[in-house]
Amino acid sequence: MIFEKGKPLSEAGYPGLNPRTEKAEGMIIEYDVAVPAFVVASWTDHGLHNRGTLEGFKKIASKDKWLLVHGRKKWWHFYQMDNVERRRQFFNRFLKGRACE
Repeated sequence: MIFEKGKPLSEAGYPGLNPRTEKAEGMIIEYDVAVPAFVVASWTDHGLHNRGTLEGFKKIASKDKWLLVHGRKKWWHFYQMDNVERRRQFFNRFLKGRACE
């Protein structure tokens, strides 16, 4: 994607974005993206991404956001059947409009 410096993304052909912005060193950062989000954080990731993941989750404007925090290795956790089922429920709900079971 190519973004014009100083031009909000909502004016650059992304009408789903709300124009609330934060300016940092000449960049415009959009926070009001209102799409469903399934965010997963692992306490075993050497502390590299945990804080950013949780801070990012807090800033997601969507009312449809799910957070899953676990203490396992990320790829092991990803492929466990109960977590595959969680993702299936998320996608069924927000992509197909089905109620969660």
